[in-house]
Amino acid sequence: MELAGRRAQQAEVYAVSSQEMPVSFEANRLKQIRTAASHSVTLCVIAEGHIGLTSTTRLDAAQALVDDALSPAPFGSKAHFDLPAESPKDDVPSYRPSPNWAWKGWQPYLMRRT
Repeated sequence: MELAGRRAQQAEVYAVSSQEMPVSFEANRLKQIRTAASHSVTLCVIAEGHIGLTSTTRLDAAQALVDDALSPAPFGSKAHFDLPAESPKDDVPSYRPSPNWAWKGWQPYLMRRT
C-alpha cells in the first residue's frame, strides 16, 4: 500500500488465500489425500482520475504489482468514485461452517487506503 500510495491518489489491495484438501476412498479404504494452496493479490489504483488494475500470484513482487497497476491507468476508465477508507482484515467475514470441517474455500483479506 505504501508503494502504491506514493504514486497513485488512491489504492486498494485484495489478497486471497485458498486451501483445499481432497480426500478419496476406494473400497472403504483411504486411497489418496492431496493438499493444495494458492495465494493472489489484486491491486486497484486511481491515478490522475483513471482506474488501473492488476493481479498476481507472486507475493514477493510488490514493486512489479504497483508498476503493472499504474501502467494501464492513463488508458483506464475515468473513476467517478472514491475507494473506501482503510479497513483492517479482521473486519472481513468469511464462511467456515465448523472448526473441524475439511474445507475447500477462500478467505479474503482487504486493506484499503485513500
